[in-house]
Amino acid sequence: MKLRAVSFVLLLATGLLLLASCGPAPKTADVSTAPATEGQTYTLQANAEGKVENGRIEQFYTDRAPASVTGEAIAQYIADDRSSDALAELYADADEVSSLPILGTYLEKTSLFVCLFKKQGELIGAHALALDPDGSVTGELSALLGGTVGTPFADATCFEKISACLSAYPDFEILGVVYQDPGLSRIYPVGKNAEDDRILYYENELTEFRLVEPFSTIEDGRAAFDAYWAFKATVLSSLQIFEWTNYDRYPYINKYRYQDVCSSGADAASYQYLYDSDWYLLVPLLNTDGEEGDCALYLLYQNNKLIAETILQVDPDGVIRAAKERVSEKDPATGKYIGLDGIDYATECERILPSDKTTVKGIGFDGENYFVVYR
Repeated sequence: MKLRAVSFVLLLATGLLLLASCGPAPKTADVSTAPATEGQTYTLQANAEGKVENGRIEQFYTDRAPASVTGEAIAQYIADDRSSDALAELYADADEVSSLPILGTYLEKTSLFVCLFKKQGELIGAHALALDPDGSVTGELSALLGGTVGTPFADATCFEKISACLSAYPDFEILGVVYQDPGLSRIYPVGKNAEDDRILYYENELTEFRLVEPFSTIEDGRAAFDAYWAFKATVLSSLQIFEWTNYDRYPYINKYRYQDVCSSGADAASYQYLYDSDWYLLVPLLNTDGEEGDCALYLLYQNNKLIAETILQVDPDGVIRAAKERVSEKDPATGKYIGLDGIDYATECERILPSDKTTVKGIGFDGENYFVVYR
């Protein structure tokens, strides 16, 4: 498989990160987990699984983080005359100190922690620190990032978000705070409500994570997302994806599902799959002139089940339509999608591509069938 050599285009979909119809959709994309907004395109670095790297936060990913930050570790850091005035003042003023792990986009462990400072039971401040595996403080996140003023990673912003969460949901036990950097940077607390076994995240309200089945511990969620990425890597390995550079006439799926298809007069039941999907992969296609930008293949998934294979095409007037689509039937007994058997695009590529792919520019679509475009 030939993935775009340097980057993926990530369309941030309506919803929230691990969150609502999220997100996170690269050129072989993920619309998944992380609070995100529609209509913005970012060129982001991605790995072979299509997983977008977590920007400045990824450098702190580790499996060797301590369990928490101790008051003694903070005191030693201050005694060594290494702390900022803000941290020293908070520590001196507080009568109780606790900490929460800072997590990656998909709940990855990091060496970062948010320290919470309380006085007479009231939360008075939050400060993000980096730790060595032995538990000693190595630095303050703001300084390590070269400043966080005006960004979601600012300690004041974290304090406000945690305070708002606890105010709105006093029974919500915060177990960690996700710091998400790519595209639209943001942070959000994760944890669980009393009498609710599911791990939820707070983004103005408590919401269940997308892409994976509900989970009851951070560790289970991390494992579920690892399995999700492994599945996506397997799917990507079955696809032939050629380099693509022209994004100007990109057939955005969200314009189609929230605008064009609604005004097309089609029966709403026929395109319900667009809203039932919680992530998708996007494969660029060439038109009959061998040009980019007019059409693209979307593989739409519900969890790890392929529920639709749709080719979207941009008409000359800018309206996006489905040029061809396969949609899974539903089980009459459960109302759930049965899932499609295989990917037509992968099957056709295997049939039509030559053994020497160095002469191939890409795969085209003529309105009915796929064809090979040569350089």
